[in-house]
Amino acid sequence: TLLQYSTVIPADKLFYIAGHHCREANHTNLAFLLLNRFVDLMEAIDDGTLSQIDDSDFPEDSNIANLDMTLPSKQYLTEEDEREEIRDWVLSVCMDSDVVDQKLPSTEEAAGTICAGIYSSTKKMCIITGYPIDQVDVIERNGVKANCNDWNALVMKTKTCPWTGGDANPLW
Repeated sequence: TLLQYSTVIPADKLFYIAGHHCREANHTNLAFLLLNRFVDLMEAIDDGTLSQIDDSDFPEDSNIANLDMTLPSKQYLTEEDEREEIRDWVLSVCMDSDVVDQKLPSTEEAAGTICAGIYSSTKKMCIITGYPIDQVDVIERNGVKANCNDWNALVMKTKTCPWTGGDANPLW
């Protein structure tokens, strides 16, 4: 997932975008965890230090725990109203314990789900989905690896290589 690149892309932006998309896709538990981290980062930016960030929500074997983050110098969401809306949503979800587990599934439970990409893996990552790919499903095209089914689904619709932008056909 992009979350592991917090030294390249501002961490608050990564957690906001990931959490926002999970929220839109009704992956409420993951949205809560990611947006809760976003709120922590908003506060850290205001305080000027990452020292209060707590990684206990994220297992040690995740790509999120113990991130080598650089504290962004400014907020990704520049409007206070937007930041307050996220903070309010996180608090409302937190108060309604029936809505979320407030923890990630185990590595085994995450396999094959949207949460799979959060865990460290020795498997290659698909350039289409960001998910780890089982060796039997790996295809290599233009120097990158993808899950064959995901590659074919995208290329069938777009007729374009997602990596180079050139013409492409499904690989059967």
